[in-house]
Amino acid sequence: MTNTDEQIATILARYGMPAEGNVWRVEDQAFIYHSTLERIAAQAKISFDPPAVLRAERDEAVLVVVGRMGERAEWSIGEALVDVNYHVPGSEPAYVYAMAEKRARDRVT
Repeated sequence: MTNTDEQIATILARYGMPAEGNVWRVEDQAFIYHSTLERIAAQAKISFDPPAVLRAERDEAVLVVVGRMGERAEWSIGEALVDVNYHVPGSEPAYVYAMAEKRARDRVT
């Protein structure tokens, strides 16, 4: 188990969640699922300010999201660009703003 895996397992255990079913791997790097991070944010009572738009294009969105937990505040950027870091499956419409916000919230959490 890598140091990152141990950190993820510790965070998940703090919120009563096992690593199995809450983590996915890409090129041997572990990531916590978005739905799991949403549950963690709710349990931790993280509130989010409305996102600030840095870039708004038809196929791209870049947002800044601020999350607050008590006196602590953290911010991060979420980005989505169709066919670069956001691949739209099949004939579905592209929701670049939703994907950018999701990524920023996940990073803040």
